[in-house]
Amino acid sequence: MYTTLNGVVCLIDLAPSGHQFMTIDHEQADVAFHDHPKGDVLFSLPVDAFGYAPEDSFVEWSGGYLTEDTAVVVLGGESEDEEEWFRYHLVDVRTGTLSSEFTVEVSNPYELVPLGDGSWLTDGPGGHPVRWSRTPQPSAPPHPAD
Repeated sequence: MYTTLNGVVCLIDLAPSGHQFMTIDHEQADVAFHDHPKGDVLFSLPVDAFGYAPEDSFVEWSGGYLTEDTAVVVLGGESEDEEEWFRYHLVDVRTGTLSSEFTVEVSNPYELVPLGDGSWLTDGPGGHPVRWSRTPQPSAPPHPAD
């Protein structure tokens, strides 16, 4: 937990450079991005900025920095038939604007773990982590023959 002048927030992630950090309001009403080390709020986005009704949706205590300039913010709620849902959204942290929805096949909102270098982890078969990326990663050189 992290306390600000406006209340209690949960620390979610530190940017790869260490110059910024992401918090979620303890009531899950918004996400905020702060300057580090001072803690000043650079910008915040309430639930309705993502196109959801605040009375039916909330910001999950998950997500983080996909890259230095892009954060993943997770919104969740319940449908009319009481089915839980969650959606991942990308935020451009340089401009404070929403970028797009980020589609990932996972079973819960906490399964995606952004790594800050453009890749992320999810659970794989047998519970082992699987690393994913939006851009192809360079392949490793072949192993020499024995």
